[in-house]
Formats: sequence, C-alpha cells, structure tokens
Amino acid sequence: MANFSLRARQAFERASTQAIKGRVGQVIRVPSEAMSRMTNLLYAGNYFGELQALAARKGLSEGLQGDAFHARHEYLSHHPTEEMTEAAHKLATTNTFQNELSGFAGRIQQAISAKPNVAWLPESLKSVSPLKFLFPFYRTPINLLKATVTHATPYELLNGIAKGDTDAMARGVLGSSISAALAYLALTGHITGGGPIDFKKEETLRATGWQPTLSRSETSMCPTDASSRSVSLPV
Repeated sequence: MANFSLRARQAFERASTQAIKGRVGQVIRVPSEAMSRMTNLLYAGNYFGELQALAARKGLSEGLQGDAFHARHEYLSHHPTEEMTEAAHKLATTNTFQNELSGFAGRIQQAISAKPNVAWLPESLKSVSPLKFLFPFYRTPINLLKATVTHATPYELLNGIAKGDTDAMARGVLGSSISAALAYLALTGHITGGGPIDFKKEETLRATGWQPTLSRSETSMCPTDASSRSVSLPV
C-alpha cells in the first residue's frame, strides 16, 4: 500500500519515554514491546482488510463487473482515498481497543501521563510520568470496558436503530443475544463460575455437589476436562 507506515499509526498503549535505559530497560520492556508488536500486527490486518472491503464496495457501487471491477478494486486498494484511509484507521483502532479517550476518561488519561515540572527535580525524573508506574495501561482497559458495555447490552442495537446503522444493529442483536443467553444459563444453574473467594464458603458449596467452572446437562453436572462433553465457560 502506498504511503503506509506503522510509525504514523496508533501503537499499543505504552510509555512514550524509556525510564530505564540500556539492556536492563530492554529486558524490562519485553512484555510491553511484545504486546505492542502484536497489536501492530492486528492493526495492519484490520486496516488492510477494511481497505480491501471499501475498495470492493466502491467498485460495486459504481456498477462495475468483471475485469473492470477487478481493475478498479486493485487500483483503489493500492491508491485509497483519504476517506478510505480514515475509515480503515478508525476500524483498526476500534478493533484493537486503541481509540483515543475523550471527556472525563480522557482527562484522567492526561493526568496519568502528566510529567512533573518541579524545579528541584533532576532532569531524569522530569521525563517520567510517576502515575504510569501505578497505571501502566489505562486506555486499553477503558476501551475494553466500553466495548463490553456497548456490545453486551441493547445500547448498540438501540443506537443503530436511531441512526439507521445496520452494522451497529447487527452487532447489538448478536452481542445482547449472547449476553442474555449466558445470563439465563447462569441464573438457572446450567453454568457456574469460579465460586466464592472465601475458602470456607467454597468448601460448603462444594459439599452440596456444586463444582466451579462447569456446565450442567439435564441429568448431571460434568467437570470441564478434556474427556468431558461440556464446554468450559470460565467467567
């Protein structure tokens, strides 16, 4: 693709400065660097996949067929318009939970990323955000929470109906249906979670025949091991 560079795109949420230099710092940053590279890979897959889809939709909307359609699709895939690249970027950041936060959540993120500007501090400490040590990842968990609330409730379905967005309606129907089904199975005792944190309460519950993380058939409750017919549903 022309004019594409991951350096100009949103990478996995991580500290923008390297507080610990040298080989020790490189070793410490291995987990976050691995997650960053994996997120970049997922981002690229979503980005290019959306460009291909948009190029195909554009060709179909123009009424092209056969070789003319393939030629137009190939051209737009390699020379996307600004609207196409923006749409692909938006989808890729959404699917990798790297959306920029706004409002109250955005202000908290800015506070966490703030660097001290006190005259008596050494310059080396001024380049580090102290709260990043307590909250190394903030944007990604918040986006995960927002996606869970959006997709697992009727919110997106109602929002899609209000805006006439068929994709949002489809996601809303699918997500809320799965959530409702899992909630029903949990409330009726057909699936169980991890159980109480308190050991004594868990032992009391086990004495009744209850077991954690299993599904129950109509006749029995089966542990979720490799030989079981049930499917593990850890909650």
